[in-house]
Amino acid sequence: ESAGWLAELAKPHHTPETEEYGVGSFVYRNDDRPFHPERLAKIMNNFGTSLVKNISGKNADGSESYDDAIFSSVIRCKGEMWLSNADAC
Repeated sequence: ESAGWLAELAKPHHTPETEEYGVGSFVYRNDDRPFHPERLAKIMNNFGTSLVKNISGKNADGSESYDDAIFSSVIRCKGEMWLSNADAC
């Protein structure tokens, strides 16, 4: 048993991590067509770059400029994906 867990359980009210840290999530589902690998790679290039910027004050490549990319604040993703250049099993 962890002392941290015991202290949290003793509190009259628990604040969920989604509220405490501003964590959000979404699910993307599309069975109609696969992702294009090159276009997906362009989007994925910016995954997590906001986190690096927030910690160091610079972008992942060391530059001072900031590209407000759509997935720059994503630090974790999971699941399966269908790519157009991969054979479906």
